[in-house]
Amino acid sequence: MSERESEEPAETASLLSGLQGMLAALRTLVTDVAELAALETRLAGHALALMIALGAAAALFLVTAWLLVVAVAVGWLVRLGLTWEAATLIMAGVQVGLAVLMVVLGRRASRHLLFEGTRGALFRGAGDESDEPPDPVPEGTGQER
Repeated sequence: MSERESEEPAETASLLSGLQGMLAALRTLVTDVAELAALETRLAGHALALMIALGAAAALFLVTAWLLVVAVAVGWLVRLGLTWEAATLIMAGVQVGLAVLMVVLGRRASRHLLFEGTRGALFRGAGDESDEPPDPVPEGTGQER
């Protein structure tokens, strides 16, 4: 047996030992990263729950403040000489008017949910020769842009 042949098993054993060490280190790294991701996910969940609870509390305080403002406005109208019933009806009308305004503004903002640019890019690539995106609202329906 030559010297070269006796070195090959030692080199192979050393290479296998190195590969096993690398695999063990990789396994440890993957485990550590997975554990870190799990801990951060739990932390994010707790933060989200706290944010939702704080948002709900803030909404409650805002509703309470708004009700107090409306009550003061009704009292002010009564001091001006209106009856409680008339003042309350006026404030109810103001509330309905504000609600209608919010609905109109919400519908107007909903037009930005149509993804016109994305749809246009997708449909242009699908054999449509025009550079215009497809019209999302049929003409003559009163909802044109």
